[in-house]
Amino acid sequence: KTSKITEDHIVQAAGHLGLEVPRGKVRGERTTTAPARSRRALALAAVLLLAASLGGAMWSLVGNPLEFLAERPLPTVRRATPPPLQAVAAALPVPVDLFIDPPPPVPGTFSILVGTYDSVKQVAITDAVLRTQDLPLYTIDVTMAPGDIQRRILIGRYDSRAAAENANLKVKPLMAEARVIPGAFERFRVIP
Repeated sequence: KTSKITEDHIVQAAGHLGLEVPRGKVRGERTTTAPARSRRALALAAVLLLAASLGGAMWSLVGNPLEFLAERPLPTVRRATPPPLQAVAAALPVPVDLFIDPPPPVPGTFSILVGTYDSVKQVAITDAVLRTQDLPLYTIDVTMAPGDIQRRILIGRYDSRAAAENANLKVKPLMAEARVIPGAFERFRVIP
């Protein structure tokens, strides 16, 4: 009942007769599948082009990657010369006029801890400042660690904490860190 037979009429007639129309033979199918294929082909070409450009850039920067697999002699490593070993621990030199023979610790006595020093210069400066006050100074060498001997300056041996605190009032203006400790603690590395 039409004057013009189109592809749609043929596809319908083939469907009524149970025949299959091969894919890609109908114009409508060709127009829808051809651009999809061309998009995939363009995307694949873009990915390949990007991979090739990255490979070329890496080749120019790094060189032939197969050279990394070639056997080469190991690079020599320069080791730093170890520092010379320290001398065996020895007592700090003492100024001649500094009283170095400490009285033996007596339980129940108190001393004033002025400071613990690792420098002879610091010991001499502290001694010079405290000698002006005419206080009973004495020093003790304390081993803090193997090879680390420090000199501790103390004042006293006082029979009571009150007497030590009174003497410390004279020392505080000169040495702010001075504090009263029990005499039994004077040889401890860390004084509680």
